[in-house]
Amino acid sequence: MQRAIALRGLARERAARACRRVARGLATNPDEVRRNAPQCITEEQRDYYFQHGYLVLPGFLSDEWLERLNAATDEVVERSRGFSHEAVRPLGQFSEDDPLADKLVLAEGHTAEAPMLTRLSAPVDVHPDYWAYSFELAASIASDLLGPDVRFHHSKLNFKWPGALEEIRWHQDIQFWPHSNYTPLTLGVYLCDVTDEMGPMKVVPLSVHDELHPLTDPTTGEFTGVLSEESLARVATGSAADTAGPRGTVTIHNARCVHSSLPNTSARARPLLLNTFVSASAAPLHAGTNGIHLRSKRGMPIVRGEQPVFTTFDPRPCPMAPDFSSGYVTPFIQPAANRDG
Repeated sequence: MQRAIALRGLARERAARACRRVARGLATNPDEVRRNAPQCITEEQRDYYFQHGYLVLPGFLSDEWLERLNAATDEVVERSRGFSHEAVRPLGQFSEDDPLADKLVLAEGHTAEAPMLTRLSAPVDVHPDYWAYSFELAASIASDLLGPDVRFHHSKLNFKWPGALEEIRWHQDIQFWPHSNYTPLTLGVYLCDVTDEMGPMKVVPLSVHDELHPLTDPTTGEFTGVLSEESLARVATGSAADTAGPRGTVTIHNARCVHSSLPNTSARARPLLLNTFVSASAAPLHAGTNGIHLRSKRGMPIVRGEQPVFTTFDPRPCPMAPDFSSGYVTPFIQPAANRDG
């Protein structure tokens, strides 16, 4: 009996310690992460992320990685020639006959003669070099910011083609794939030199704005995936940081950050490879696209460390997207000419 009481007391103390580790300000608890020395970035860069919730690493990737990722991207664009707008499916409607069918979002001007992808979903499921980069390098960068136990969540490759005039409107990520805490972050890498006219991501630092917004139409309540004009009026978008940089530049932003990007008005395409990671202490909730990512070829594997015994819960509430497990079409990528308002 005394042993059982002691074990229950030990369990309660462990649970209490886990609760104390929940981040109250920024998404990642710096004291927990700093117990492990960074392997890929500097301590100063890590501190910057802890304070502002985003980080830009200019020209970080080696030429070898860039050559591999660009070659994989060229292969995917070539394969997309065989798809029409009618042939693609919503993300999550998997096809055994053609694994690309639910992973392509085609730009309005896409043809077999002039292929134009807006997005490749789950590139890690499509080409081994995308997964190699995610597992070998991107996960190590994420571990420097999240701690030793890291889970892969999902990946995507966003394109911006000259003349497509597509923009990504102001939004936050965590509502699309909510978790029990706010550690999720996304690493992007520019596969070519990116200038301001090419529509680089702009991100509002968490040190400026750390409020979550329902990404819904204020009149109908319908999920739109973007901040309403009413919500956007409360965000200091003028303080958004520009992430333009030379090829190989890595961008990192926490899932609470408000961010967007303008259309590409240059004469060159702008591919941006994105990988999302979470602390292994964060449990995905049954909402948004989490069901789709769980069922994908890679799933959500542990890529560093191990699965902790305890899941941590952030007490701050989170607006959540509907459950898109049966299929998802991204709502907030659209030609600038078709913007609401």
